[in-house]
Amino acid sequence: MTLEFVASLLVMLYLLFFLLRDGDELNARIRDALPLRASHSAEILHAFTLAVRGTIKGIILVALIQGALGGVIFWLLGLTAPLLAGALMALLSLLPVLGSALVWLPAGLYLLVAGSVTKGIILLAFGTFVIGLADNFLRPILVGQSIRMPSYIVLLATLGGLAAFGANGFVIGPLVAAMFLTAWQVFVRSKEQQEVRK
Repeated sequence: MTLEFVASLLVMLYLLFFLLRDGDELNARIRDALPLRASHSAEILHAFTLAVRGTIKGIILVALIQGALGGVIFWLLGLTAPLLAGALMALLSLLPVLGSALVWLPAGLYLLVAGSVTKGIILLAFGTFVIGLADNFLRPILVGQSIRMPSYIVLLATLGGLAAFGANGFVIGPLVAAMFLTAWQVFVRSKEQQEVRK
């Protein structure tokens, strides 16, 4: 899984270089290729941009919040290097599936084995029910506000994306939902305008 992540990261960085370099030209080609009016194409592409920014911003904010929560619980329990643990949890929260659990889970299990049963149980419970679930509760809210989509639709889109695309569904699901809703609004407005002209 780590090898796959590193390979995907390298491919993303490679493609990002060319997208930043040739982005304007690609944008113009996409607009020309869409079989829609210029105003509709601009609206759909604008919604796509908002969805990408909102999704990435939501992922980063949730990772920072999870890292902060992890650092605080390490500090409250008197564990060593709470800042380092929090920073690691924030970084690993960007990884799908396990994420921040790669830090708090081994630490909690170590505390149980080392004899600090109370601290171990508190850390494991806090990690499971606060740090782990923060992603499920905060991501729909943060992403939904950024892309102007209700949080329940973001939640359903994220779950559907996970079911259809695996870990990449965290990003793909809300993007597809945002594009669908925008296209729907464009077509509804277009139909209303045609009816008014009649």
